Amino acid sequence: MLTKRTALLLSILFLLISVVVTAQVQSQVIQGEDLENFLRKADIVDSKGISIGITGPKKVTMVLNGQTRFGVFKSIDEYKDLMKYEDGRVEMNFQDSWKGEIAAYEIDKIIGLGMVPATVERTYKGAHGSVQFFVDSIMSEAEHKSKKAEVGNQDLFNEMMYKTRLFDNLIYNTDRNLQNLLITKDWELILIDHSRAFRPSTALKSPKDLEKISRSLLEGITRLNQKNLTEKAGKYLPKPQIDGILKRRDQILAIAKKQAAQKGENVALLP
Repeated sequence: MLTKRTALLLSILFLLISVVVTAQVQSQVIQGEDLENFLRKADIVDSKGISIGITGPKKVTMVLNGQTRFGVFKSIDEYKDLMKYEDGRVEMNFQDSWKGEIAAYEIDKIIGLGMVPATVERTYKGAHGSVQFFVDSIMSEAEHKSKKAEVGNQDLFNEMMYKTRLFDNLIYNTDRNLQNLLITKDWELILIDHSRAFRPSTALKSPKDLEKISRSLLEGITRLNQKNLTEKAGKYLPKPQIDGILKRRDQILAIAKKQAAQKGENVALLP
């Protein structure tokens, strides 16, 4: 049930938003029922480890009805009340789980982000986990930075980066880095690696990253509620994590309202 404060924020944001949400990645199909069915039903005929990443993902070759595609299989499922890192950092309620990969995809679909590749539940060689569609990309953001490559479409690239920052705040992603931001040939961003997202924190991870906010994503996150989150992601996220998403959503809406009032809608809000 919506609180009075949330209902007021939603009504104000609807007045600010006048766009239709469409999929963001246009250069290739990365989502949809056809891909999901392929990932669920295709035979996995080969696999090999992926050198990038610390969670032991495998690139799998998948074949169905004579069609070959690739996926990324991940089975890690770790939880710790207290995580101590080698650099001295300490984190409460640590998790690194394949379940976050599916939850991120399902939430992407609800809000119309269109940047997380299709991801489904799958068992491979007795291990339960997730398999995500392996997308075509020309480089990671890490390679882009190191090569100092000129961006082909700077406006689109910037817009998708701001959307990424909003999404990461919404799902409390603790592991966004330059290696898991993939760039397509048309300079679109694709988001992978969400196994360390969805902490139960009610606070935003990096509110300073919300200096500009997408109108389309504002409309998208207003569609989130206990019912659809539980239906689509409840198998993978316990209630405290779902509650955290909604509370962080409300904070994002409040920030958008404040920035639109202070800076003007055309400055504070992107398409």
